[in-house]
Amino acid sequence: MGVKNGIMEYKIKFRDTLHFYTVSNKLIEAFKAVDSNVCDNYNERRAHIGIILKVHNKMYLAPLTSNNKKYLKENAKYKRIVYPIENGELGFIRIGNMIPIVESEVSPVIIANIENIKYKNLLINQYSFLRKTENIHKIRAQANKLYEKRLNNDRYFLADIMCNFKLLEEICSKMIE
Repeated sequence: MGVKNGIMEYKIKFRDTLHFYTVSNKLIEAFKAVDSNVCDNYNERRAHIGIILKVHNKMYLAPLTSNNKKYLKENAKYKRIVYPIENGELGFIRIGNMIPIVESEVSPVIIANIENIKYKNLLINQYSFLRKTENIHKIRAQANKLYEKRLNNDRYFLADIMCNFKLLEEICSKMIE
């Protein structure tokens, strides 16, 4: 953390962390150009807030989504690629739609700076749930399992609703270069 031009700057330490982050439109647009399963960013507002996970020695952001998407609760196929937060009452982590990250394209979410009280409270409740050790282990295990199954298997039965991790990693590598 440092101060630049009177504004507090936060430096991401690229490690497995359950803090919330947002992703730039630039990164999302690059990914969506090659993979339609990448979640939308809606001009960096409330979208692609997610948690950073280390998956097979690569840093990924797993996006959060609201609890109003019934198909994530009711469809057996989607249930396999999401992690419910408080049984889905506080939303879901879309592990099957996680994306590799480029440090310069990711920013931390400072919950204290959020003005919408209802949204701020939701993030606080989600964060409290996600910080529990048993949830952290389950999320990491599910992320690694899905990654392994999808990485080199275009015929994996969930491939049509999951991101193509291998392809996104290639795009990510090009952006870093």
